[in-house]
Amino acid sequence: MRCPECRHPHTKVTATRLQDEGTVVRRRRRCLHCGYRFSTLENCCVADLVVLKRDGSRETFEPQKILSALKKTFKKDVRSDESIRQLHQRIVQTIRGQEKRPLTSQMIGDIVLEELRRIDPMAYIRFASVYKNFQTPHDFASAAQAISEES
Repeated sequence: MRCPECRHPHTKVTATRLQDEGTVVRRRRRCLHCGYRFSTLENCCVADLVVLKRDGSRETFEPQKILSALKKTFKKDVRSDESIRQLHQRIVQTIRGQEKRPLTSQMIGDIVLEELRRIDPMAYIRFASVYKNFQTPHDFASAAQAISEES
């Protein structure tokens, strides 16, 4: 790792700790040339997943799209950014753990819906209204009825 201050190629790791439930490693480093201290974050790189869209096209799986949808779903909720980030992380791990390939956009949407159903019925209905393209009040009533029957 090069020092961001002097670009010297040799640094020493002074501390290491896990973050994000063990999926990220944070390392404190010190440059052996100038003594500058800085941190690095290490993430595991996984081969790109391909998502098969409803129209038959394929695109690379982008976890950021799920995070964006979750933020919109919880926009008027008091849920913290940290809890949304943890939910996002669980969903992405579930998606990456799927054995069936290629992943379909419907499989991804269903995984998100299932997580939302377990933690927050209102968030489930808000997300489902967009994901399932609700057109009438009956669509909302059907979703609400299904949620209340599960409780």
